[in-house]
Amino acid sequence: MAAVDHLLHFRQAADGQIPPDCIARYLCTKASWRGKYRRVLCITSSCITTQHPDSLTITNKWDFTTDTDIDGVTVPASTAEEQEFVLSVRQDKKSKFKPVKFTCKQRSSLLSMLYQAVAFAAILGQCPVATKILGSPDIFPALKFRRKAWVPVKLRITAFAIERLDASTGLVKWRLEFRHVASPVARLLLPDAGGTSGVFAVFGKVGHSPRVYASRDRDALLKQLQTAAYRKMGLTLAVDTKAQLHTGQLLEAVSNAERERAAAPDEVPLAEWTAFRVKPNLTSLSLTTQLQLTNSVLTTGQGEGTGSAPEGSTRRLVLTSAALLERRSDSYEVAERRQLAQLAALVRFIDQPQWLALEWTDGAPPAMYITPAREALLTALLDAAQISSGRAIPVLPHHTYPGNVILSSKASSGLSPPVHWDPEIEKLSLAHLGAACREALAAVVGPGGGQGSAQHALEEESHISPEGSHGSFDSNADTAIGSPSAAGGTLRGRSKGGSGSSVLDQARGPVLQRPLQVEDSIHFLHQRIQECNACLPYTGVSVGTRPEEAGAWMTSLLGLLPSPVGPSAKAPPPDSPEALQYIAVLQCLQRLVSAPALATAMLNTIGSPARIFACLACGHEHVAAEAGRLLTRVWAPRAARRGGPTWTLTKADRPQEEDGGQLSSIEDPVTAKQAKSICLVPLAGLFC
Repeated sequence: MAAVDHLLHFRQAADGQIPPDCIARYLCTKASWRGKYRRVLCITSSCITTQHPDSLTITNKWDFTTDTDIDGVTVPASTAEEQEFVLSVRQDKKSKFKPVKFTCKQRSSLLSMLYQAVAFAAILGQCPVATKILGSPDIFPALKFRRKAWVPVKLRITAFAIERLDASTGLVKWRLEFRHVASPVARLLLPDAGGTSGVFAVFGKVGHSPRVYASRDRDALLKQLQTAAYRKMGLTLAVDTKAQLHTGQLLEAVSNAERERAAAPDEVPLAEWTAFRVKPNLTSLSLTTQLQLTNSVLTTGQGEGTGSAPEGSTRRLVLTSAALLERRSDSYEVAERRQLAQLAALVRFIDQPQWLALEWTDGAPPAMYITPAREALLTALLDAAQISSGRAIPVLPHHTYPGNVILSSKASSGLSPPVHWDPEIEKLSLAHLGAACREALAAVVGPGGGQGSAQHALEEESHISPEGSHGSFDSNADTAIGSPSAAGGTLRGRSKGGSGSSVLDQARGPVLQRPLQVEDSIHFLHQRIQECNACLPYTGVSVGTRPEEAGAWMTSLLGLLPSPVGPSAKAPPPDSPEALQYIAVLQCLQRLVSAPALATAMLNTIGSPARIFACLACGHEHVAAEAGRLLTRVWAPRAARRGGPTWTLTKADRPQEEDGGQLSSIEDPVTAKQAKSICLVPLAGLFC
């Protein structure tokens, strides 16, 4: 198989890049006449591609738009461990369709994203096989119980979800994907006092639950729900057919349970805020596209390009030591409760001082809020969530782009950075990052350049930075389908040039005067940094990580940070593209220095403390905060890995609760002592 792989690499364009409009990536096992082997399956807005996991070389590409190469998707009956699915595809436009079998632990997520991409292409009139792949949706007239009254709606069963449509406009108001349903998914209820029959409640793992509906075709609706989930997703949904409660009794039981939970010792309110909860637009855009458009809109200005203010409602946010409660502003009723242990990341939008988003570990859509008290809410949430979960939680400048994440296990959601250690994903991500660092360093230093040339490159100064690498908005991009340049921080387009202070970018002079190889290698490194941040947990890599060329890694990464200025000079704060670059690099270093060998390599790199302290004093709040967290990581590794203060012990501070590859190392105290001696001793002379 290795020989065949070598021939494939020779025949294909081995650029190692992610498809420009990739919306999801999964690590799968492909079964063919060659045997079983690993592949990275990428879903884009128009096709499916497979890539070799080591080099990301494209090995296959199957279009599902225009002249399609995909004829159908089959989900055979299989065990929970196998998670098989079969694509009917053809290798070229003249060959016949043949089945290709894949195995993926994230099959439900993969099929859901694929069906959403096909459905969106069908809306645009570009997918002639959409009906064959998805089937025809079934729509049922129904009633929704809302605030003690029945409201007419329509319920639609698709290949991947149950949706509620507005009865008059047909717009999608709510969606529950099959992969997020609870067990049982529905429970039959007794007719209410007004004579409304066919009442049932729908339960989900995410969002507000339960939701009560009534339909004359209740039995047919629930049967179609089970059939679609089984045939299209391979999921068996249970329905509780023993109707023992009325609608009021069920909702009263839910309210009583909420009141009992509120009386628990760890549910004492810590603080409250008033915020505007932004409602996502589910009409025609997939969640991935919504995140891309949100990133672009918040980068270019609130509401710009949308033509209207965001939809939503005012909420009272109540923070306890274990949960975040959304209460209705008029009745103070709990609209939604989220456990802080499920918080994966906080999103502090870099150009919008009132916008804040929360990304979750269970695959729930990000919760987005607008509040003038954003900084106070963020600080309290970060401290409470880190103490509750016992792990460090990142603060991002934009949404996690799902196309940067590689999903391999059910522990990851794809809409946020992972929180659990995955040895296979870590190995692939570090290999890709290491190759990009070596290529960038070789391109900057030049042939025959050695360590001395690398140190000289780190000391040079310039004012050139690849603006496109930060995901700057491109007005010519197709934002409806979620172009890469529309997603802040998705390094997809070629660098365009801008202003900044990046040593690797400046080593050969202005952008227009640099060789194309240097430009490509720097863009390639920026992309790999973003992918590394999206694929590795913020708690860091395994402590046993010892790459052979750790020095080259640190030289390349630290070269992307600002150069220190003299005591008399005062540099202006970095602009948004520069800040995005610095934050990405600092968060990447956060993950790497969890390994003592990589922390030592960073500390031994010439000028590393000066560059980190330059970020700390650059005048940008988010960059300075990430620099401070990086210093804390090397000064107190164990506490920083858990997200707790360096002088206290969190309730989750037990060795048996740590991920297998992230156990504390006996080298941590030695590394911390070395870091303090290198960083603090030179500063002592300034105050003597």
